Amino acid sequence: MGYGLKPLVPGEVATVVIAGMGGATIVDVMSQSPSIVAAISRFILQPMNAASAVRKWLVTNGWRIVAEKLVYDEERLYEIIAAEQGKSPAFEDILFDIGPVLWEEKPPLLLAHIETLIAQNARIVDEMKRSKHAMQTSKYRHLTEKLSQLEEKRVCLLSVGQ
Repeated sequence: MGYGLKPLVPGEVATVVIAGMGGATIVDVMSQSPSIVAAISRFILQPMNAASAVRKWLVTNGWRIVAEKLVYDEERLYEIIAAEQGKSPAFEDILFDIGPVLWEEKPPLLLAHIETLIAQNARIVDEMKRSKHAMQTSKYRHLTEKLSQLEEKRVCLLSVGQ
């Protein structure tokens, strides 16, 4: 028993599943055990939020995203990410949010996923608009740019008949 991967020894397992936690917690679990992570060949991750942080950590730390799935259950859309050790191909920043494999494969739930991301970001931007100070921050500029990029991806997806 212990925190995250710490109870394991290097090479004890080949595949690790981490599910039902927030993205920040998943990143923390992986970051806390570098020797264990180095001996793992595959992660299957299901972050409850902040999937972009998980994808960024994977790509930054020598992992490539090999599969992504969207699952709708009990009125919630879940993202599942499979990663293996290796260099990730480059992709545009907005795909850390959407999912590079999801964007490439365009599964049936992709439009709902992008619309969920748009709604989440729009809610934050709308709250920030209530404060002149908040609207002058780099966070506000970043979120409005991200919102614009998500809306562009939505339009692109609609134009190909999703």
